[in-house]
Amino acid sequence: MRAAWGWGLVVQVLLMLVLAAVMSWGGMPAQTQASTARAAGVREGMDDMNPVADLHGWQAAALHAADLAKAQQLPGLAVTNWSLASRLAWYARPLSVRVVDDHGDQFNIWFGRFAPGDSVLWVDWSQLTHEPPQGPGRFATCQPLDRLDVVRWGRTLSHFHFYRCENWQGS
Repeated sequence: MRAAWGWGLVVQVLLMLVLAAVMSWGGMPAQTQASTARAAGVREGMDDMNPVADLHGWQAAALHAADLAKAQQLPGLAVTNWSLASRLAWYARPLSVRVVDDHGDQFNIWFGRFAPGDSVLWVDWSQLTHEPPQGPGRFATCQPLDRLDVVRWGRTLSHFHFYRCENWQGS
């Protein structure tokens, strides 16, 4: 009975080490064509998305976004949906992070809604990319500023695009 428990413990430890290695690496060792295409900015179906890629890069993206916002004299950051806002806001604090697709979430309570004429630094993540939020009911203009690649052990897992979005036109 002790031998069975011993082997069970060894197997559990090995499985935990393999899982830790996969998460540290940023996904499975073999980079697929789909992940290469996403890293290049091509959005594909969510089915083949790297499940651990979003563990990497958010702190660097938030710090880079904060530096860009300061240099551009912008008061805060924005993303398209709340799930991206939660990742970015964790590292960007105390800088505000607002959500462009306003469905009434905690970010409206914490940082407020956009007012007419507001400008922000909008952050787009390649694993859940969106078109810049410009046009009727959104910002008047969005100009690309920079790109930050997320590289883990020589592999590009994803990237972030940073835009200066000016003059909020929504209600």
